[in-house]
Amino acid sequence: MLLYIEITSLPFQIISSQTLRPIFSAQHPVVSIDQKIKKLSTTQIVTNKIRAPIDETLKIVAENLSIRGNEGIRMESNALKIVGTTSVTFNTSRDGSIRLNGRVVLDSSSRGLPLSPSPALSASIDAFRVCVCSGLQQKLFLTPGNKPCESSNALCS
Repeated sequence: MLLYIEITSLPFQIISSQTLRPIFSAQHPVVSIDQKIKKLSTTQIVTNKIRAPIDETLKIVAENLSIRGNEGIRMESNALKIVGTTSVTFNTSRDGSIRLNGRVVLDSSSRGLPLSPSPALSASIDAFRVCVCSGLQQKLFLTPGNKPCESSNALCS
């Protein structure tokens, strides 16, 4: 004996009490934010894309921001500014690399990175020097602060 159970339901929706129109529908799970709303506060957002409207800036202010992607993270911007009062950490991709395309500028103001007297190789061995591979494949790498920026051909090829 076969028993069939059929369950039907209306799609889950959140309806505005003012306009009686759907604000959110599980059938079409897109949440759009009204243009009048300029600031959004939340403890967690899970999404596949965050973007600002055309010709507007996207500013994210957070006490602790974590951006993860199972298949990587891609950020595109005309200008990208990342500021951390205590630290900014980048974890590497599966192949152990962080790719920065474009011009990289490290702030040299009084609140920027401290400058080392490394050209004289008198920097502390506790510090590191950020070096850049020249050539077609420009990569950043670290060397001890008291050593010159030298790398193996394997690293910079």
